[in-house]
Amino acid sequence: MKKKISHKDILGKILKIEQSFDVNSLYYNDIYIWPILRYLISAKLNHFGTKISSFLLKPLPISRALLTQEEKKYFSLKKQTDFVFVSRAVDNTDIFENKRYNRHIDPYIEYLQNKGQYLKIEKLDVTKKKENLPHFVQPFFILKNLVIKEQFDYLYHVNNFQNFKEVLYKTTGINDLEEFYILKFFEPTLVVQEYFERIFALINPKAVFLTCFYDSLNIPIILACKSLNIKVIDIQHGKQGKLHPLYTNWSRIPDEGYQLLPDYFWMWGEESKQNALISRNDNISNHIPVVGGNLWLSKWVIQNIPFAFSVQESQFFQFLKKQQKVIIVSIQPIQNNFPKFLIQTIKYSPKNWLWLLRLHPRINNKEEIAGLNIKLSKYDVYNVEIEQSSTFPLYELLKHSHHHITQWSSVCYEALAFKVPTTIIDPIGFSIYDKCIKQGIFSYATTKEELLKIIFNSCSCNMKEKHPYIETSQEITNKAIEFILNDKGKEKKVLKDNMSSINKQEILAKLIEESFSYQQKHQHAKAIPVLKKMIEIEPDNSDAHHFLGVSYMEKKDYSKAILELEYAIKLSPKLDYYYCNLGLAYWKNKQLQKAIDCFKKGMEINSNNKFMHFNLAQVLFDKDKIKESLEECYKLIDKYPNYSAIFFLFILIEYRLCKKNIVLKELNKVIKKRNITIEQFLKEIPENDDKQLFIKGVLYILLKQYNLGVEYLKKAEKKLPESGWIFTFKTIFQIKHHYAPMLHGKNNKEQRQDRSDYKGIITMNELGLSGRFGNQLLRYFEIKQYAKKHNLYLEVPDWIGRYFFEGCNDPLISEEYETIHYKDPMFILSVKNNHPPAKKFNLEKGGFPHNTKEGRQFAQKTLKLLPFWRNKLDPFLSNIKKNKNTLVSIHYRRGDFIKEGYYVPSSSVFLEWLESIWHNLDKPVLYIASDEVEVVKADFDKFKPFICKDFKETFYFDNFLTDFYILSQSDIIVLGQSSFSRTAAMINERSPKLYWVNPHIKKVVCFDKFRQEQFL
Repeated sequence: MKKKISHKDILGKILKIEQSFDVNSLYYNDIYIWPILRYLISAKLNHFGTKISSFLLKPLPISRALLTQEEKKYFSLKKQTDFVFVSRAVDNTDIFENKRYNRHIDPYIEYLQNKGQYLKIEKLDVTKKKENLPHFVQPFFILKNLVIKEQFDYLYHVNNFQNFKEVLYKTTGINDLEEFYILKFFEPTLVVQEYFERIFALINPKAVFLTCFYDSLNIPIILACKSLNIKVIDIQHGKQGKLHPLYTNWSRIPDEGYQLLPDYFWMWGEESKQNALISRNDNISNHIPVVGGNLWLSKWVIQNIPFAFSVQESQFFQFLKKQQKVIIVSIQPIQNNFPKFLIQTIKYSPKNWLWLLRLHPRINNKEEIAGLNIKLSKYDVYNVEIEQSSTFPLYELLKHSHHHITQWSSVCYEALAFKVPTTIIDPIGFSIYDKCIKQGIFSYATTKEELLKIIFNSCSCNMKEKHPYIETSQEITNKAIEFILNDKGKEKKVLKDNMSSINKQEILAKLIEESFSYQQKHQHAKAIPVLKKMIEIEPDNSDAHHFLGVSYMEKKDYSKAILELEYAIKLSPKLDYYYCNLGLAYWKNKQLQKAIDCFKKGMEINSNNKFMHFNLAQVLFDKDKIKESLEECYKLIDKYPNYSAIFFLFILIEYRLCKKNIVLKELNKVIKKRNITIEQFLKEIPENDDKQLFIKGVLYILLKQYNLGVEYLKKAEKKLPESGWIFTFKTIFQIKHHYAPMLHGKNNKEQRQDRSDYKGIITMNELGLSGRFGNQLLRYFEIKQYAKKHNLYLEVPDWIGRYFFEGCNDPLISEEYETIHYKDPMFILSVKNNHPPAKKFNLEKGGFPHNTKEGRQFAQKTLKLLPFWRNKLDPFLSNIKKNKNTLVSIHYRRGDFIKEGYYVPSSSVFLEWLESIWHNLDKPVLYIASDEVEVVKADFDKFKPFICKDFKETFYFDNFLTDFYILSQSDIIVLGQSSFSRTAAMINERSPKLYWVNPHIKKVVCFDKFRQEQFL
């Protein structure tokens, strides 16, 4: 068993990471995530034998951030709210005046209720039985009607995560922290953030108070507050010692602070405040610790309010007065929370001593109480009480107690307020309270004899603190509230009230310049608060709203971008570039018709904005209005013949419409109009991005300069390796140049049938533009099967499948039809019935499920390699299987997955699986199909694998066909996370046994029979 790591060593390792690695280079969607990683690392190190996935925060996987009608109505009536208090169901542990009381939140509500309007919110805990007792302060229950979303599209990835993993492992030994865990938390968290933004936008509070900032519900609340410039305060809820990894020793706080940390930490006393400032490097402009005291304790000690107890409580407290000694034990929520020597101490203590065993709120349940009673009865220990000690008010129990014992609970400080001495009984507690133990404020014991002696001789004579750990003074509370609510607010008010018109414009000019500087560096997280500051100074500054919208758009936060840009246009409706950026935001948010309308409106203001023309043409193209897009392209090139970017659309439109010579015809017009040579035009095309390189490559090939054109396409693909359109054009050009005459001989035209034999026409004019080989095959086969079911005449573009497979030589697109999306309800119904949504239509994505035996047989027939390719590949297959009976293939996808931050298994995962099955197979041979095969091949040397590079004849195009064919002929396949190996398995006629890598357990596992049948 690994030795338990001390709190000091845990913090030391965290600080070592901060010193050796730029932790602020770790961000997700411009959110610095180091606070979350700090939490996970400290939890893992504290329980090293436990998987880190056990400590993951559980987000709310809601599918949308919309408020219910009940919520809209309620929050609309709360527009004058000053303070929001966030309560957690787990904290409703005290019973006060026969009502459930949250000691961390409710006292602050009582204190602030005379200083403004308040609102208490709480997430309804549906896992618990309905509470019989009412709440002392009734909350409004939020997130009651959740629409759960099981899967999320992980749009962002964690910057610099792979480098961080290496440093983490070297520093701590932790090797099971995966980026996937972070994505799994943050994607739904951002949806919940938007939910709270909608609430706070309605009620506009001054401040939000909460406890335990790293709670999974509090994180999106804090993000929402930061987004809307609302103060957020974390109220201390327990001991925050100098070794606490989440409240102390933040040595790398960025200048602008962390979005995941509160603005203020409300501290019980000066010691907690000083602990929070350790390692701060004088950076206390963010996440400011403020001493405000403990209002719940103050209520008991200073205010001395007479509490009304129930009859049962009163009888119990009278019973306690009759005991010679009452010892209260605060039991921690940990595995070994009741040391054996403590049991022995209780057993051998005088019989007229009563031991009150108070369970931590997190473990205060019937099962835990029953288990503890059973444990104690085995040692004949009976002078204890658990149930009432765990539910009755702690402070009243302390009033009737003579001694307090704990492993390290902060109740020891609360006991001081009631002059009850505390003994610490755990080494962790000693490390936390060493200073107080040395000063004699607390005592320390680790044996029965020591503990009994301390209790016998205990007194409160040495318990006076020089500076109280927990303040209870009303004056201190008043100062803290004034500092938080007024100081910074007053500064801003004075700034706005006293600012002269000249000063105001000077400051705004500096702020806009600063925001531009950040935007040009793509540092939008830094630009946003600067632009918000501009809006604070001048709320109706349209430029500030406009550029704030642009930054939100760059962060892919399109909803916020649209709100800001719409407001900017409301303020200044005559600026065409405002419409241009709003149109872009609509477009990226998939609101295509709104984008079209917006661009057209902008062009009414300025018809000479070429970017508006280009964007309109692109949106029309994406909305499948191909001919309208082409008309817009014609207008643009006629006005701006030197605007070469438009040829990107000309190329794709020619592909989708299957109309020849659109590109060359327009190129010749431009050359003639500008009176330049083709060479001069091609040289003018910049080479900065994938689209420009793509344009240049296609034009060179169309102009019969094949080798130069292919080189440019390869450069484009290197910049955007996952691109479907670059892959398709490059591969088709290569096949046509090197193989076309040999594939079909003279009959190299598409097969035309009599349309009258069919009930209608279906096309898929975008086939080949999105997705690479496997994805294209899957989508083609789905529409092919759909056309077969409904007896529809199928037309497709000149895609790569027609050059590789026997059943793919369909007619080319002859006309543009209305586009219907595969998620259209009428299309979904048509998959099951015999009624297509239209007689003639173009299908966007999707098609027909193929998970039937007949569907698989149809796939095998349709996607059968042409004889030309089989004749080339069969000798290689025979060589692989020479003297072997079982072909095992692994599809190991790496390149783009690593770049995009998806889970990629290590070679050791496959090797462990191979070791477990290899000796049971009949003469096995291994084949590795990978986009980085030369990188990983050496890892598998023990099994002497074959790879595509062993194929003696090299194709002029990429090696995907070799890998695909071998996978389709294998007996056992480990599928990669892509449609490539899935499609190969689907057309495999050998009924292969299928495996996959489960990312949660990091093991190769077999498909069960049902799943394999469904999959194939």
